[in-house]
Amino acid sequence: MLNKRLQAVAQMVDPCQTIADIGCDHAFLAIHLIEKGLCQKVYACDVADGPLKIAKNNVSAANLAEKIDCRLSNGFENIPDDVDIAIIAGMGFHTAKMILEAAGQRLFKVQNIIVQINTDVELFRAWISEHRFSIIDETIVFDRKYYTIIKFNTNSSRALNDMEIEFGPCLLAKKEPEFVAFTKNKLATFEMIAQRITNDQQKKAQIAEKISQYSQVLEKCSAIAN
Repeated sequence: MLNKRLQAVAQMVDPCQTIADIGCDHAFLAIHLIEKGLCQKVYACDVADGPLKIAKNNVSAANLAEKIDCRLSNGFENIPDDVDIAIIAGMGFHTAKMILEAAGQRLFKVQNIIVQINTDVELFRAWISEHRFSIIDETIVFDRKYYTIIKFNTNSSRALNDMEIEFGPCLLAKKEPEFVAFTKNKLATFEMIAQRITNDQQKKAQIAEKISQYSQVLEKCSAIAN
């Protein structure tokens, strides 16, 4: 059974023919996608031999070797062109960015890209905005820590404003309970940091701006709830 993080990733998947799971680890997500009928084929890819060997064993144990192709691949490098949806989950922003930028024009051949990064989600939204790509959906899930999952494509879009980069355009619109809980958690963290800053006035001003932004968002969420 998938953990909550990977379940949230799977829920972003639209039914399609072929998926590339880049950084597949043990292939649990790939197995789930096939078993739930969300696709007919998965390229389960990893850059390391160790996880890929375990992935192959898990795929074999699930009797899905004909539908899940485990491949050693650095990003999109060894993935065929018939991919409808690409998934990049469980890595940091800079690694995900490197994979996406190395893909080049390959990204424009993929219908949707689902990304769950462990760090610097705001930087990733800024990257999407800089390329004028379109964020289609976002969600937040708590699985021992908060994770944000973003689904986007290469369709042309306007640039995001500062609040949308910080909080996510779809998350701001939906105001789901997990988003509210995450925002409260972040606000508490910023307030704690503010109490510890003494001499760095620039840092103090930056944190004060964050506190103001997060307070504004929570006020709007509270107004809707009431």
